[in-house]
Amino acid sequence: MAGSIIPFGSIPDQKTFPDGIYRLRVEAVTPTLTKEREGRAQKLMFKLDATVVEPPMFAGQHYFDQFCIGTEDDPDAEDLKTWQTSIGARQFKRFVKACGVPLGEEEDREAFCASLRGAEFLATIVEKTEPKTRKVGGVEVENPYAGQVRNAVTGWWKLGERTAGLQNGHQAKPATTPAAGDAITCPACRKRVPKKDLKGHVEAHLAEGSSAELDE
Repeated sequence: MAGSIIPFGSIPDQKTFPDGIYRLRVEAVTPTLTKEREGRAQKLMFKLDATVVEPPMFAGQHYFDQFCIGTEDDPDAEDLKTWQTSIGARQFKRFVKACGVPLGEEEDREAFCASLRGAEFLATIVEKTEPKTRKVGGVEVENPYAGQVRNAVTGWWKLGERTAGLQNGHQAKPATTPAAGDAITCPACRKRVPKKDLKGHVEAHLAEGSSAELDE
């Protein structure tokens, strides 16, 4: 980036993506464990790191997701039944199918996750507000994230099955700061203005200065 500016106008204000269908590219799928919490076992999960390809206004931004497989009784998911009954496992399989990567009856975790890198897929992403309570092991408990707005995927699709784009009239906010290569700092007010408008901008300052002198 030319110059030494901070392009605040080009930095998104919101932490979440607005509702829509996004085309994404897999950067990494990593087998790992859930965070360590007092009294609860760390469980096997897969972490997804993907970047947006479309819509264009969000291109390059990262989207993260995770698929928890393990349970309190089987944290490492060593029992076949855990995989058969896990919601996270079913979601992970839907995601893999959307990537269009061939999968066999059984796959090596590390090798298969590595094979997903670079695959592209579509996902229906929505904003949701965390509820006051949630179920953990069949028991309703207080949700420490209550009230926070987060993204969630409600559908995974192969390329061509849907069209990427925002829904419900959502529109990206236009940048309010000129692009770095097209802007220059005004010597009078120190604001960034388009190069083509600099002359008129400075002349306006000079005119204001003359008017102020007459008023005095």
